[in-house]
Amino acid sequence: MTKFYLLTAALLLISFGVKAEFVLKEIPSAGHIVCAKSEDGLRVLNFNDRQFITIEFEKGLQVPYHANSDDVFSSSPLRELYTLLIVDDGVHNVKVKVNLRQNAGILRTRRAAGGEAILAQLGNPLVYGVNGLYDMDEDACLEWYCDGWKWDDTKMKREADGTLSASFTAVVSNHFMSFYFRPHYYRDHLGYRNHEPWIRRLNPRSMNGWCSWVAYYYDLDDGKIERTADFIAKNFKPYGMNFLQVDNGFQGKVFTRFEPFRSPGPDRREVNLVNLFKGTSKRFPKGPPQIAEIIKARGLEPGIWMNTDLFAYEQPEDKRDILCRKPDGTPTKSHWTRYMADMSDFTITNYYAPLFKYIKDAGFTYLKVDGMRHTFLDGLNVAYEPQEARRRFRNFALAARLTCGDDMYLMSCWGMMNEIAGAFDACRVSVDCGGNWEDFHRSLYYSAEFYSTHRIVFLNDPDHIVMHAHPEWSRTRVSNVSLTGGLLSYSDKNEQMTDELIYMLQRGLPALETRTAECGDIHPNHPSARIYSREYFDSDISEEMAMKQMGPSVEPGVASPFSTLWAIHIEKPYGQWCVAQRNAIWSLVEDDTPMEKLGLDPTKTYLGYDFWEQKYLGEIKGRMHWDCLPYGRTKVIALREKLDIPQLIGSSRHVSMDAVSVEDIVWQGSVLKLKLKCVPETKETYVFHIPKGFSFEKAEAAGGTPETVQEGEIVKIALTAKLSDVELNLNFVKSN
Repeated sequence: MTKFYLLTAALLLISFGVKAEFVLKEIPSAGHIVCAKSEDGLRVLNFNDRQFITIEFEKGLQVPYHANSDDVFSSSPLRELYTLLIVDDGVHNVKVKVNLRQNAGILRTRRAAGGEAILAQLGNPLVYGVNGLYDMDEDACLEWYCDGWKWDDTKMKREADGTLSASFTAVVSNHFMSFYFRPHYYRDHLGYRNHEPWIRRLNPRSMNGWCSWVAYYYDLDDGKIERTADFIAKNFKPYGMNFLQVDNGFQGKVFTRFEPFRSPGPDRREVNLVNLFKGTSKRFPKGPPQIAEIIKARGLEPGIWMNTDLFAYEQPEDKRDILCRKPDGTPTKSHWTRYMADMSDFTITNYYAPLFKYIKDAGFTYLKVDGMRHTFLDGLNVAYEPQEARRRFRNFALAARLTCGDDMYLMSCWGMMNEIAGAFDACRVSVDCGGNWEDFHRSLYYSAEFYSTHRIVFLNDPDHIVMHAHPEWSRTRVSNVSLTGGLLSYSDKNEQMTDELIYMLQRGLPALETRTAECGDIHPNHPSARIYSREYFDSDISEEMAMKQMGPSVEPGVASPFSTLWAIHIEKPYGQWCVAQRNAIWSLVEDDTPMEKLGLDPTKTYLGYDFWEQKYLGEIKGRMHWDCLPYGRTKVIALREKLDIPQLIGSSRHVSMDAVSVEDIVWQGSVLKLKLKCVPETKETYVFHIPKGFSFEKAEAAGGTPETVQEGEIVKIALTAKLSDVELNLNFVKSN
């Protein structure tokens, strides 16, 4: 076993005067699985000195196996194949149980293709057809290959010690069964070498808020922050919004990439980032601490923006040069940044660590660090050889985490960079979103492209939504960010938020804590470059222009190509369902999606409910039909397996229908009992299906007032909540 030491970062902070304390943790072994027991009808495989895989088969059956050096493996990174050979002819049942640690789930080790939905998971569902499990605590991936396998249950089992297990049965007739095992999967196999969850994992909580950037750009003042915080506290905080983030424009001296400045101080040539942030003005007479206090007073978490860019720089004669320079001595620059720091130990310790400390001491609990990709790719990576560039950038990321502390939420802007894994919680994965078509579709596409690391390595931020620019497009993005578990924020002025937009955003709050259920690279021919043209910046553009902007799909003939179709599988203690979303990044034609492409059993019957139309779709089996969908629009459908008792099939409260407000559902005698977490003095609708053999009698609510409308086999309960905790009881009569 080796140990991980953050010595460089520790020395940086200690030299600066910040107390840093580390708990050294051992890295879980990357060793292979070991056959711990082999006897008639049983094989037990261990990993990291614990029972990992249990394989049971018929006693008397000849089942030799190949493992370790007897079979196929690759040593770096370790890939191991464990193979069972069924010597006897015929069909044989093999039962397999996999034991994992406390944080685990299914994982398809490839991306969606050929009309498949991108798979996502909330809780621990066992999704139809996914032959992979991933242990998030150990970063270990297990796959299996055989014919005729099927999950024994619909969800993973939580054992008495808190660990998780999953079991499946295989009907083996092709004489072999293979287990493909890859320890340190994201770290070594997928290249995220700084992903070490045994040291620190990202903060997985739901993040929902407001960003000042598009709403006000540089035109900020304390009054606007106060009014926005009041508006959010009234309209969105009760629904789960938790932060307000001030972007560029709050400083004493407003600066932009178009306006160089000399920062304040005795020597105007000295770069003093802390003094810059401490600057006051008529707009913010008390500086950043005043901003944090305004936001906290409304019960919200205060967030703030900073940039790694120095913006303007002249080396003082008696000071050390801190500029990142090319080998010929000229400064490194990019299109979006002016002067970049060399991120040496000296620079981090004397310039950036003090700034991080100031932001923390000012009361901020959310920090967006901008210019990250430029600092690394256009700065350090140009000035130094790759290993040294990565070392300096990694030290900067660690200094941010260690100075700010583990409780501060850190978001990197923008790009998926390995060096910040474990240090930052979230990455912005999309371009700046200003509400035009070009920004809109790139945000949706990047969310799909980078989803393979979501809530495992980073939490994805597809950038804020400009709600008022185009309500139908906003509906699509609110739905997608909320369902897939992204960082959900908006950037509009109060007066731009109509009642329709307020209601729409409330339906997505809070974003779910959904994580990816698939990983791997997408097809390299997918469009990824932005097209710089004013033609695409308008909110209202023709369908022809929209199609030109996105370019042709690399899946010709596929009605729902990659990035347009999602399947979010939700598991709660009281039930399990799938929410399918179809997003028209291109204008989409009709499609009949086989249920297995949504991760659903094609032999079962499901009940469909359309969220935005609040419409019951009837029974669905074998295939899911989608109508034509104009560009920018969305369809969100809940799919629940049909039961032989009354059941919830939809709601109006949340786009998940409803993983947010429903805390428990119990069928007791002839009564369906629901425990709800509601927003007081609001009305929401809950929709139930009544199968044959039952008739609805009445609805009662403790803590609210129900109004009932029955439409054939559907009962809709419009519930006005008086309290936050409501018990809703539906009484039925069983008929012959």
